[in-house]
Amino acid sequence: MYSGGIVRRATQGTLVSRRENVGRELFTVDFETGQRLVLCDHEIEPASEELVSARYAEWTV
Repeated sequence: MYSGGIVRRATQGTLVSRRENVGRELFTVDFETGQRLVLCDHEIEPASEELVSARYAEWTV
């Protein structure tokens, strides 16, 4: 949950950026619902194995 409400499980999103901060991998994701969130690596999963190595891939919460 974040201040704007709840992002439902399996909501599709597009990876905007990836970075490391204090040993954690962080991802900025634009969701199809219009939200943009920064998420930890354990909060997302690739929509397909083919997209894992893509720089801008769709991810699922």
